[in-house]
Amino acid sequence: MSHCILTLHTRGFRNLAPLELPLGAHFNVLSGENGQGKSNVLEAIHYAVTLASFRGAAIDDLIQTGEPGA
Repeated sequence: MSHCILTLHTRGFRNLAPLELPLGAHFNVLSGENGQGKSNVLEAIHYAVTLASFRGAAIDDLIQTGEPGA
């Protein structure tokens, strides 16, 4: 049995603007300049699956300043 994330929704996560990102079932490419949030998208996916940051960050560090949660 195979599982996949079909859409990633973020709000208040790191530097990401509110995001609704449809994902393909097999292959996805994130591209952009440095500092645009590509790693933060990957971290959001990892966090959604494992409830842990792959960077070892505390939960409070994942929430944007001024936001009640992420």
